[in-house]
Order: sequence, then C-alpha cells, then structure tokens
Amino acid sequence: MNLDSAARFRRPAIWSFRVLAAFGLLTILVMATPVVTWFMPRRAGSFDPPAGDTLVVLGAGEVADFPDLESYWRCVYAVRFFRTGSFHKIVLAGGPTVQGEEPVAAVMAAFLRSAGIPADKMMLETSSRSTRENALFVRELLNGLQPGKIVLLTSDYHTQRAQAVFRHVGMNVAVVAVPYILKLGNMPFYRPMLLEIELYEYAKRLWYRLNGWT
Repeated sequence: MNLDSAARFRRPAIWSFRVLAAFGLLTILVMATPVVTWFMPRRAGSFDPPAGDTLVVLGAGEVADFPDLESYWRCVYAVRFFRTGSFHKIVLAGGPTVQGEEPVAAVMAAFLRSAGIPADKMMLETSSRSTRENALFVRELLNGLQPGKIVLLTSDYHTQRAQAVFRHVGMNVAVVAVPYILKLGNMPFYRPMLLEIELYEYAKRLWYRLNGWT
C-alpha cells in the first residue's frame, strides 16, 4: 500500500472515530446530567387539577393490551383525580397505534375499570391517531351534550401543544399535567429516550404551527 492509499484509508477512519467519540460524549452528557428536564418544552397548566366536570385523558400507546408507560401514568393520574369527586365523567381518547389492534382508549378503559372506575362514567373516542384528531373527535363526541368545564390531562411536555390544538377547534379546555419527563428524568437510564421525545415534540409543534392547527 503506498502513502496516498494509506492516507485515503485513514481519513474516513479518523472521521468515524470522531463521530463515535462525539456521540459517546453526548450520551454521557445526557445520562449524567438533568439536561432533559432543562430542555423540556414549556408546560401549560399545573400538576394539580383545576375544578372541572369532564376529564379528557389523551392516550399515547399500548403494549400487549396494556397501556404503555406514558399512557399508564396518565391512567394512574386520571384515577387519582376522579377519586377526588370533582369530575362526573372521563373521556378517554386514542385510536389503535397499529391497524387491527385494540384502540388505546379501550385499553385505558380496561385499566380504569380494574381500578374501580365505573364503566358508565367513561366515554371512549377510539379513532384518533394524533393530537389534532384527539381534539376533533372529542369535540364531535361531546357535541350536543353538556360536559360542563372540561379539563384536559396529558404528559407535561405535551400540554402546551395539546391545549393549543383543543382551543383551536373551539374547546376552551383547562389543562392538568402528568409529570412524565420530570419523574423519569431523575433516572439516567430513561434520559436518552426522553430527549428523543422532546426533540420530536419540538418538531411536531413546528409542524402544527405551519399547518395552522394551533
């Protein structure tokens, strides 16, 4: 191998090493510091539910007919808030994450029933596949009813966009946040996943703004 060939071989190897080193340093930074909580999108609402009549709970996903981690925590907080006696109805929103699977709202409803929430206290919206569809389909579900004051429950990083979308379709909702990023952000193992969620949320907020949905 001549010197020119060796140099051409070394350059990609050096750049590959630099990229891997930079990725490793970034991973260490994310896992060793609470940067995910610093980077979290600005939150709407509080962690304590305002007084209301109807609690709308947005679904995230499911795993083998059980709420995924994010939907699980939203369900836990929905049960907690309903048991205060403030709300007389819970609306669960979320269609299937994969065609042919059980809608997320139905999976969440099963969890709430197992926690003692009566089935007649719940309404299910089972078709939506996005936050915008959550708002449109929940509005349609409640059309003609008297839901009273509506409180929207979702994860902390998602509250601002969710509230803006619901208000854009004419639903003047208050918001209560589940401390999802704030809780899991204390555990280094979850931080890379949380950072990915936050970056994705920033991209969605931009997309919704460009399309005039917020």
